[in-house]
This record gives sequence, structure tokens and C-alpha cells, in this order.
Amino acid sequence: MVTLAAIFASPGKSIIQIDSSRQAIRGRLLAESRYIQTPNFIRCHDGDLRLLFDQYDERFFAGLLRESLRREASLPIPLQFTGRLRSAGGRTIRTRDRRTGAIRFAIQISQNVLFENFGAGEEAAVVVGLPCSDRLDALMRVMEHELLHLAEFLAFGQSSCARSRFQRASRTLFGHTAHQHAMITRRQRTIASTSFRPGHRVRFEYDGTAMQGIINRINTRATVLVEHPRGTRYTNGKRYLKFYIPMARLAPA
Repeated sequence: MVTLAAIFASPGKSIIQIDSSRQAIRGRLLAESRYIQTPNFIRCHDGDLRLLFDQYDERFFAGLLRESLRREASLPIPLQFTGRLRSAGGRTIRTRDRRTGAIRFAIQISQNVLFENFGAGEEAAVVVGLPCSDRLDALMRVMEHELLHLAEFLAFGQSSCARSRFQRASRTLFGHTAHQHAMITRRQRTIASTSFRPGHRVRFEYDGTAMQGIINRINTRATVLVEHPRGTRYTNGKRYLKFYIPMARLAPA
């Protein structure tokens, strides 16, 4: 009898078989989704992840994901696009109910990372070591990675993409050559567009008042700390007010 644990030890599929299964899943999604109509889609829905889940489970896991989740009383598993993930392409969550001991799983896929890539004239992104020419390619690679986390959780009770068992399975099952993605995030784009870095002293104008401070963090805007007696005390003993300032409004102090 084939089990999820056995899949981690199996020789897997050939690259031709993997590509064939992927193309079938891709075609099915484009044909059936009400939202993902083109490879560089501009809309998506949680239902699209459900379709991907079912197709990957059938074609790569022999239906064992649903079977294992049913035994764990964890169906239906929440599959969600989220705006909360800012750097990772996705994550698989495992929780235990303290009262009943029941295990629950959820998979979240980052809308931010997907939609911050594949704009006009942009290069292909690399996800789990594989070049992705469009947003749907990237979505599928991220989903493969997260489904492997889910499978490892179900088979062994724990999962880590930094360990050899996961990395071997990602190669044999999906042909992945890395366990991280290289899609550019909005924060990385912001940092690449400016010479400012955390720790730099800067000046800016706020409500008509000239101010000076230190950059504490850079995301889409800079977090600037300005010394002030009514500010929050930091570990260096000083008090600071916090301001979120667009990079274009900053100048060297």
C-alpha cells in the first residue's frame, strides 16, 4: 500500500512526466477558473487554490493528501490568498487544539509577492530554483512547495525545507533545484532604488516642520526614528518618535 511516507522515499517521476502533469493542471485551471483567465492573471480567488490542491493531490500524491486529512478530521483544509505575507511566497500552518488535541492545517499564498512580479518588461522570476515565465507558473511552484510541507507534516508530524528529506522529495517529485524562491519583493525593489540604508541619518519635512532622524527600517517606506522626550524608550536609553516617510521625501542629514 502506497503511503505519504513512501512517496518521500520513492524515485519519483521523470522530468517529462512532471512537465506533462504540470501542463495538465495548468490547462485545467485556465479552463475552469472564473478569475485566472490568463497566465499573468490580475485577479485570483481562494477557489483557484482548491482546484490546484485537488489536481496536485490526484496527479502527484495519488489522493493521499485528502485521505490523510480525512483521517485527521482536518478536511476541508483552509486554502487562502493573503496580503499579510510580505516576503515569503507562501506558508503551511500546523496547529493543535489545546482542548481536544485535534491537528489543523492551513495553506496561505502571498498575493503581494505574486503581483509584485511579472510586470511589463520584467525578467522571469526564479521559484524553488526553476525559472517562471508568468504569474501562474510562480503560483504553481509555490503551491508545490507548500503541498510538500503539508505531506511531510501528515507523514512525519514535522516539516522543514532546510532538511535533506524535504529537499530530496522536492527534487524527485517536482524537479525543484532549490528550496527558496527568488521573486523580488516590494521591499527589495525599494532598497534597490535608493542609496539610503538603516542607520543613515536623514532629514525630512513633516506637517511643515523640518525634522531629522535615523532610518530604522526600509519597506515600501522608511521608518525614521526622531529623538523626542515624549517618544518610546529604546534599548539605547533614548526616546524616539516613529515616522513612516516615503523614500522620495528623504534627504541626507
